[in-house]
Amino acid sequence: MIRLLDNSALRYEKQKKIDRASLEAVNRIVILKGLFLQAGFSLVQLALETGIPRNALSHLINSQAGHNFNEYINLMRIRHFKEKALTSEWDGFTVKMMAKASGFSCRTTSYRTFKRHLGLGPEEYLKAIKEGQE
Repeated sequence: MIRLLDNSALRYEKQKKIDRASLEAVNRIVILKGLFLQAGFSLVQLALETGIPRNALSHLINSQAGHNFNEYINLMRIRHFKEKALTSEWDGFTVKMMAKASGFSCRTTSYRTFKRHLGLGPEEYLKAIKEGQE
């Protein structure tokens, strides 16, 4: 009985390592190809891109990233927005332009995602980081 539990625990740990490695591979594809920057990018498109069946990919993201697919992609968009916000590349961009360049298809989604994860809307976030630089 104990031997059976040991084998089960080992298989579970092995599967966790495989899942982590799989998510890292998916992350690399999404980031290197800039897939998250495409407004309306879908789980089906990612499944086609990676060759991982849609349901398995959804489970992988949910279990390993701790978010559903849309949150997973939107978090990458926020990270991109934060990295680019104060660069010369985005000089003269409005917040709407920045959100669009980060892959958000509408203001509401970008605002809601920022608020949920940073506690600030995009405009408030920009104001806060600009004040922090002065």
